[in-house]
Amino acid sequence: MIKAKPFIKNLIIALLVAGALILVLCWVRGAFTADTEKELFKALCDAFFITGALFLGAGLLIFLSKEGTFAIFSYGARKFARRFNKEPLKEDDKLYSYYNYQVAAKGQKKRYFHLVLPGIIFIIAAIIFLQLFSNG
Repeated sequence: MIKAKPFIKNLIIALLVAGALILVLCWVRGAFTADTEKELFKALCDAFFITGALFLGAGLLIFLSKEGTFAIFSYGARKFARRFNKEPLKEDDKLYSYYNYQVAAKGQKKRYFHLVLPGIIFIIAAIIFLQLFSNG
């Protein structure tokens, strides 16, 4: 279950970052100097879609990481880096298997829904702006 306080705090931070990104993208795409409604809707659609895709993609990557999809890469990199350590390997390091690494990694909680929710909302807003652009 999602704890309310950290989720709300993370969601507010994500929305503030997304709002700043949308403003920058609107400025880059010319939303503030648009002559027609069609140009404005196009710039808004681009800004909201890019922001939504970034946030949704980041949230889904965190979700996949949480589920252990990339665990073998981090485990392999850690084992490879330990080969070049000047200190001799301890007995615990020699017995540290991939299974033990996965069990330890499962205990870490990574939150991702505060990125997925704004991503979905912004993509829906981009679809609405796309419809307005197409009809205008």
